[in-house]
Amino acid sequence: MPSIYSTARRVFVDLGQETDDSHKALKLLNLAWNKHIWTGMFNQAGWTAEEIAFWIGVDLPSDEERRKSQMVMLPSCGDQQWESVARFFSRPWFSRLWIIQEFVVARELILFHGTQHIKWQELFGAVHSPVASFKSNPAYTRGFFAYFCMGSIRRVKALTRTPEGAQFLERRSSIFALRRFDRIQLSDLVHFFQSSQSKRKRDRYFALVGIADDVGNEKKLQPDYKSSLDDIITRFGEVMIQKEHGGEVLLRAGLWQQHSSAVPSWIPDYARQDDVLNFIQPRTFGPIYAAAGNSVYRVSTLTERKDTIVLRGALIDLIKQKPFTSSLGKLGEEDIQPEFATLEHHSLSLKSLIGPPLRAVTYKPASLSLMPLLLP
Repeated sequence: MPSIYSTARRVFVDLGQETDDSHKALKLLNLAWNKHIWTGMFNQAGWTAEEIAFWIGVDLPSDEERRKSQMVMLPSCGDQQWESVARFFSRPWFSRLWIIQEFVVARELILFHGTQHIKWQELFGAVHSPVASFKSNPAYTRGFFAYFCMGSIRRVKALTRTPEGAQFLERRSSIFALRRFDRIQLSDLVHFFQSSQSKRKRDRYFALVGIADDVGNEKKLQPDYKSSLDDIITRFGEVMIQKEHGGEVLLRAGLWQQHSSAVPSWIPDYARQDDVLNFIQPRTFGPIYAAAGNSVYRVSTLTERKDTIVLRGALIDLIKQKPFTSSLGKLGEEDIQPEFATLEHHSLSLKSLIGPPLRAVTYKPASLSLMPLLLP
């Protein structure tokens, strides 16, 4: 499918019928984009309006357009007018998993909303604007952040094809770790789009393989609707964890989120749809750390047991209490305060143990000896 979309002259996207409500939403988003390109999210990170426009792929609004937009006031954050924006991004197209590849690889992408033509770049600019939050609306957050991720991947791919774009990414690589989209990893794709929807659980993997740059034509990752879901998850995990950034796969794993005891503990279970949007992590959107120094990450699976990995690490201590996040949803109000007190204690202990974040340091294991670790 990606080869079809990438060779097509144009790809048309139907966002659904136009309504008075959706017309209001697009008008609000356009106004927010035109106002906040001068004072929005990226400006606070040191980006100029010209850089924001270049990143998004649009022309900077004229001085006249700027004056007009500054004269118009946006509704307050709690205003009901923003509900139209929530309903717009709740449309089914935004949360469909299989549309991601058509959006990312299409040479020319044209969005239609009824009879109205929408520039995808301007809608992409709108999702960078500090618009009202609707945390209680899972469909809105799912569609909103999926569009942000799709647009980011598409823009980075386009920018890397030109010297000017590559230089821009090099200068701005610390913001949202944009350079990580230069070569798209399958492990990132299944993580970023874990809240998108598909009819079959295994399609949460198969729908994204074609746009990943780090797996090629791996035989293990070919569409398979005969093997068990547990086998598919284990197969994908085995491939992803041995890639360059496989350590992040281990970082995101945990028994708390597994749907089946047959899935190894070291594999994130992306077959389950997650509306928490926990892809917003310091590793993705924050500064780049080097806490492991220049040590090399290596991992392999046991020949006789493919569900067990072998890696080297430092054994520091044993966990005596499970994280509060794994049980918070089951707690009563009277139980939450002690859980947060426990979390604060561990956070303070951790700070005193590791000190400030390490950047570009030489790894010195000191008295901690590296040893093989087996994780089933």
